[in-house]
Amino acid sequence: MSAYVHAEHNDRNKQPTSLSEALSEFDRAVNNRFEYESANFNRIDSMKRLIEKAETDSLRLNLIETVGRSYRGVQIDSALRYFTIGRDMALSLNDSSQYAKFEALRCTQLPLLGEGFESISNYMLIDTGMLKSSSDTAIYLQSGANIHFTLAGYYSDSEMRNNHIRNGIEYAKKLINYLPEDSTLTDIVLAHLYFYQGKSALVEAMLNDILDYTPQNTPYFGFAAWMLGNHYYRTKDYPDALYYMTLAAIHELKSGQLKGSALYKLGMMMLEQGNIERGQLCISLALENSVRSGEKIRTMQSGEYVPMLTNGFNKKSKKLIIWISVCVALLLLSTTGVILLVRRLQKARSKIEEMKEIVSDADYMKGTYISQFLNLCSIYMEKLEEFNRVARRKITAGQIDDLYALLKSGKMLDEQSTLFYEIFDNAFLHVYPTFIDEVNALLQKDKQIIVTSPKHLTTELRIFAFTRLGIDDSAQIARFLNLSLNTIYTYRNKMRSRAIDRDTFEESVMSIGQTHIH
Repeated sequence: MSAYVHAEHNDRNKQPTSLSEALSEFDRAVNNRFEYESANFNRIDSMKRLIEKAETDSLRLNLIETVGRSYRGVQIDSALRYFTIGRDMALSLNDSSQYAKFEALRCTQLPLLGEGFESISNYMLIDTGMLKSSSDTAIYLQSGANIHFTLAGYYSDSEMRNNHIRNGIEYAKKLINYLPEDSTLTDIVLAHLYFYQGKSALVEAMLNDILDYTPQNTPYFGFAAWMLGNHYYRTKDYPDALYYMTLAAIHELKSGQLKGSALYKLGMMMLEQGNIERGQLCISLALENSVRSGEKIRTMQSGEYVPMLTNGFNKKSKKLIIWISVCVALLLLSTTGVILLVRRLQKARSKIEEMKEIVSDADYMKGTYISQFLNLCSIYMEKLEEFNRVARRKITAGQIDDLYALLKSGKMLDEQSTLFYEIFDNAFLHVYPTFIDEVNALLQKDKQIIVTSPKHLTTELRIFAFTRLGIDDSAQIARFLNLSLNTIYTYRNKMRSRAIDRDTFEESVMSIGQTHIH
């Protein structure tokens, strides 16, 4: 669910009064979801046709923005494309305020495509001095809050999540100053702030008020229900959490949205409450919609529900074993068949436990990679900001020669390369702690690599670390390591010549750390 929404008001439909009623309506919405999606796409197509007929540039830009916003829930690439069209048109018209607004809207889509670093980098480059109206400034600040709250929802690492939440809160606080006091969006933003500040009573009161006066078929209703479901889930009021998250999922389906987290969150809740069948349905629909909308990052979260599904399978397996034991006591003639069945179940459980361990390890490795990568991104952003300050200061002072000498020396690039090596080595060896030993096992005894520190890789080991990660393009590795292409070729050939089996050396490196299930 996007952090804040852009709404248009319609008549309110009757709201289900209980969880059972809500689930019945949810089932009907699932059955009719393609009809809702078709109606939504038809509405977007009708607005696209109006763009060509627009008589003024101002009207055309407004329609482009509306189409871009409408695509945000169904096709992320299309939303990004229309926001880019608006930005480029604003640039051609020398409308700096509109340019900044569309660029901010573009940045909100990038995290959904797995480009969180690019999103924050591009957003930080927007010159706020270009914003001429309070409405464009509000959209700029709203976009900043959206970006950080979206990223916070994708990362399990507590430090990175908290950093994004803190940044999102700062933008949201500034946003309040540019919104009308009596608007629904203002109430939504305040409730969001109270949620992250732990003010449970205020969150509950405000969101219930919003649901009371907001039409059920508007985005504000869906977002308020989603937030209230999360609030009750956090306070362990699971019946109310399921009820309001079901309302949010119904809204998600009926509005023809493909990108959203209500279905996913409802599925997770259902699995935790032991409703495996409905949980699987919600999760599968959420993942299917994510793929269709182009929300690449959402599929990374699919690993979270696998352990719950396997736990549910284990419980069913235990019941089956009890039933089999009763049958054995009553039907002695079936003893042989029962024993064979029990053995098969034991093997199945063993494989499930092994799969659970693999999923857990994979999730841990994913978290490690993301944490280290975002740490590197954060440092690079600070360095870039520092360089920008230095460059502006020297240009303002007329010290162009000093600036050129700084760039020509390559000192900054060397420092960044050293920093990259350190963080890459740490992250890689954290995930593959035996990598150095296993590579040496593939080399002749008198030609093995001696490292000065078990926590740092040599250049040749670093090259083959990229190979283990599936990056086999020498040119790409050269760019990562700031080396010449010829240097990469030389190191790779030297390593193969030192291998026990030259022909299978790189293939053996690729298998380091793999887990096999038989």
